[in-house]
Amino acid sequence: MKKILAIVLACAMLIPASVFFALADASGVSFGNVPHVSDSDITVDGNNDDPAWANALTLQINVLDTNDSADPDSTTFATGTCQLLWSDDAIYAFYAINDPTIIAPDPDNQQNSPWMCDSVELFLDPTNGGTTVFQYRVDRANFPSFDNRIDGVDNGLTGPDADQCPTVMTWASRVDDANHMYYVELKANTAGISAGSKVGLQLQINDMVDDTNREVVREANSQDALSWDMTMYDYITLDATSAVPATTAAPDTTAAGGGDVAATTAPATSPTTGDNGIVAIVLVAIAALGAAVVTGKVVARKRG
Repeated sequence: MKKILAIVLACAMLIPASVFFALADASGVSFGNVPHVSDSDITVDGNNDDPAWANALTLQINVLDTNDSADPDSTTFATGTCQLLWSDDAIYAFYAINDPTIIAPDPDNQQNSPWMCDSVELFLDPTNGGTTVFQYRVDRANFPSFDNRIDGVDNGLTGPDADQCPTVMTWASRVDDANHMYYVELKANTAGISAGSKVGLQLQINDMVDDTNREVVREANSQDALSWDMTMYDYITLDATSAVPATTAAPDTTAAGGGDVAATTAPATSPTTGDNGIVAIVLVAIAALGAAVVTGKVVARKRG
C-alpha cells in the first residue's frame, strides 16, 4: 500500500498545480483561455485590425433568450461574435453583430433605458465569486452606459453624460448598414486581474424589432444564466500567453559574408480552450492502476 501511495503522489507532482485549481473551481464552465496584451497593443477605434485580435478567444452570440424576448419563437434575431483579450487592468472585447432589422435609437431610451436600443453588453464578475458584476453597454450609435451590482445592491445606471463612463471604459462603434452589420470595440477597466484569474462572463445583444420591443440574444452558457444571474455565469481564464506575434532578432551573418537578414515574426500561441482536468484524473488513475498491478504481482510471487 505504501508503494502504491508513493507512486500516485509522484505522478501527481508531475501535473501542473493550475490543473488542480481548475478542478477545484466549481463556479460555471470555462469558455476558454484569453491571451494577454499590453494596452499599447490595442487602439480602440471600432476596428479589429490590431495584430493581437487575430489570436483572441472568439465566442458566438446566437442563443435567443426566450424568457426576455418579445417573440420567443423568432428566427430572425441579431447574432454575432465577440473576441476577447486582456491586459493587466482591462478586458478588451470586439463585437461583430449582424442585425437584419435596423431600428434608429430613441434618444429617451438612450438616456433612461439604454437596453431598449440596438446594443451590445458585457457583464464581468472579476473574481468569478458571484457577488459582484460590472455591466458595460454600447449601442450601434456609439452611445455608452455602465451599471454594477455589488453584494446584490444595484448602484444605479451611469449614462453617457456622467463623468464616470470614461473612467471605467473606452469604446468605439462602426456601422455598415449595407451589410446589416455593426461593430463595437470596448475596453472595460477591470482592477485586480492577473494571469490565471477566472472572470465570470456574460455576453448580450439587445436587438430592437420595433420601437418598443426587443429580442435578447446571448452566448451559449451552461446554466442558462440571465443578465444579472452572476452566480450562474460561466467564466474565461486569463492566460499569460501573449496575443501579439513575437519578433525575433535577425541572426548575425557578418562572419559568413552575408547581407542583412530581416527579422522574422513568430505566430503567437493560440489560446487553449480545453479543460486539462480530465487529463489529470486519467494520469493519476493510470498511475494508481499500474502500481496496483505491480504490487499484486509481487504479492503473488511471495505467496507462490
